[in-house]
Amino acid sequence: MRMFFSRLALAWVWLLITCPTLAAEPVVKEIVRKYRISGQTAQDLRREMNLKGPAGAGGRRFDAYTAWWVKWNYRWWESPSECRITAVATQVRVSYTLPAWDQYDRSSDELKQQWDRYYQALLAHEKGHREFGLRAAREIEQVIWDLGRRGTCAQLEREANAVAQAALDRYILMEEQYDADTAHGAATGAVFP
Repeated sequence: MRMFFSRLALAWVWLLITCPTLAAEPVVKEIVRKYRISGQTAQDLRREMNLKGPAGAGGRRFDAYTAWWVKWNYRWWESPSECRITAVATQVRVSYTLPAWDQYDRSSDELKQQWDRYYQALLAHEKGHREFGLRAAREIEQVIWDLGRRGTCAQLEREANAVAQAALDRYILMEEQYDADTAHGAATGAVFP
């Protein structure tokens, strides 16, 4: 048993030394904001969301909106001849804006069922937006780790920020395509009524 434990411990040490990408998952902070809507019919609720929903680019209103931001930090070790990354961490802040129907409990079962189906599809679509932020953060960690060694820390810092920003920009474009492909969730059931 002792020999097995020693080999297992050595294997873990080897993995930690040779695979720095065993970094922790990004730290995620989620904020949910609600805007109140009222109504006893599907048409009432639609009208309320059209009037009160969060505004996007160009002033167009949406039923919900999710925004995310990625922050990256890294540390390096410097010697007279080189500089290398020793730690990378990312944080993702996600902000959801969602409708809150204040007369849900006083409405018909049929309307509540219709709303519930829609709202679940809406949440799934918005969680899809969140995933782009998480995937961007994971890739940013990876591309910074993959830089290896550079001659100076100034060079390493410039390259780390450049590859991180390029990864972030790719995920922003992918997220825009996600909305185009799903018609902002309508193609996956986020349509009311």
